Amino acid sequence: MDREADKLETPGRPVRRFMVSRGAAVFRRLSSRELPPLVSDEYAGTSLSRYRAKEWSLVLTARSVPHSLRRFGTGWTIQVPRRRADEAALEITAFLNENREEALIPPAPRAPSNAAAVLWTLGVVAVCLAYLGSDSWIFGQRIRWDRLGGGDSAAMLSGKWWLAATALTLHADPPHLIGNLVTGCVFLLLLCRETGVGVGFFLCLAAGICGNWLKVELQGPGVYFIGSSTAVFGALGALGGLRSVRGFSGMSWKRALPAGAGLMLLAMLGSGEENDRIDLVGHVCGFAAGLVLGALAGAILSERKRPGAGTGGALGLAAILVVLSSWGAALFGTYG
Repeated sequence: MDREADKLETPGRPVRRFMVSRGAAVFRRLSSRELPPLVSDEYAGTSLSRYRAKEWSLVLTARSVPHSLRRFGTGWTIQVPRRRADEAALEITAFLNENREEALIPPAPRAPSNAAAVLWTLGVVAVCLAYLGSDSWIFGQRIRWDRLGGGDSAAMLSGKWWLAATALTLHADPPHLIGNLVTGCVFLLLLCRETGVGVGFFLCLAAGICGNWLKVELQGPGVYFIGSSTAVFGALGALGGLRSVRGFSGMSWKRALPAGAGLMLLAMLGSGEENDRIDLVGHVCGFAAGLVLGALAGAILSERKRPGAGTGGALGLAAILVVLSSWGAALFGTYG
């Protein structure tokens, strides 16, 4: 009997230490609460990142609130005594509010990339433009597209409105076409990233048409022009106008930065000698029209949400119908 008593009283007995340690751990769990769910229901069942857990721990340490960091799933959690749980939650909430962190509001989902859709659409456009750049035969009749749809300011002022659109689809030679496609690809990728494919191409076409009309009004009769460069720089202007309105809140000089960057690109890419067949007036008019249309679109569209698929599809279809109806009017007006 004495041997058994001595055996139980032997210091350092492993069974005793395990039982005491386990009992203390159970007591700590029963007398503490997890802090993240108390701060917000958004944290219920989720873990904190290592950085966020240490940040909250520093706040609690500064306010002398006892706590402990523990692993939870793939992250961390913080446990505080039950009697001070409400105090700890208030301290963390006050810290988040003071630092203007949107811990309770999930960030806006990142818009999926639509680069593939833009490139496929440009591929189809390139095929159509290449076809319009060559002579064709329809019902035995030779069609000279450049003569039917080329921009003629005198004809436009006399009522041939469709030439403002058809002139955008014609090019003098393959280098002219390739140059506009490459430059337009860059601008449209950036624009469609903000607005979606349908809205982006609609803004580009609308800016090109408005730019051609503005060019005709400024230069008057006696001007002939073809090429989609007006629409290309219209896309650049739309991007600058859109970001100027949506990019920054309040009145600030930063609002002018996107538009200013567009003007710099216009100066670098859109100027040249007349014998280089660079239509500077058309570039400026297209950019100005795009700037206005982009600003209007930025004022309508939400900052955190792009237009829905229905809106983008409707505007994309409208752009296609405008081009087809313009060419229909050109063909009917000539052969009708």
